[in-house]
Amino acid sequence: MAYTSVAQFASELKVPPSVLLEQLRAAGVDKRVPEDSLTDSDKSRLLEYLRRTHGSAESKNKITLTRKQTSEIRRPTRAASTAPCRSRCARNASS
Repeated sequence: MAYTSVAQFASELKVPPSVLLEQLRAAGVDKRVPEDSLTDSDKSRLLEYLRRTHGSAESKNKITLTRKQTSEIRRPTRAASTAPCRSRCARNASS
């Protein structure tokens, strides 16, 4: 089982330790100072709490990706010849 301190975990998440301590307390994990150690079960308890509060309790099985496609179209110029024009559009991966 991996043990890390609250301060180390806060730096990994790029949040202040005080904010992480508040979230841990709200999740029911009793930690008071940044030097307290966290177990994997504490981290998973925090994750479940955050998923519940932010509206994503179930794990997501479907992921939607978007991709950018660059295409070239021709447009007329003054000299009556055609010049390339680059066009970028974002399309849904499922289309």
